[in-house]
Amino acid sequence: MANLVLQEFDLGGLIPSFTPADVAGDVFINNGKTLLYVKNGDASPHDVTLNIQKSITIGGISISLSNPTVTVPAGGEIIIGPFSQDWFNSADGEVSVDYDAVPSVTVAALKL
Repeated sequence: MANLVLQEFDLGGLIPSFTPADVAGDVFINNGKTLLYVKNGDASPHDVTLNIQKSITIGGISISLSNPTVTVPAGGEIIIGPFSQDWFNSADGEVSVDYDAVPSVTVAALKL
């Protein structure tokens, strides 16, 4: 699992630099205003799974939550987020994402 370095916007704008998506997934620090920019250079669409860190218990019964999945179209790109800190942050304040495949997929973590 790779740690993505946050790239911060300012009044001068931002030209993001992209890193190959890690086959084991990626993590990045989340301040609640963090975005994940995903580019898919492959001829097939790919899914990005956002790992929920929150658990819910009602009356002593634990409820399973499904991790949301975002599909990045073939040859396309998408910006995902912002990420709720309550739902997506680990104890370390990081968001964890997984990919169904990583050929030609690059990512950048952006901080507003």
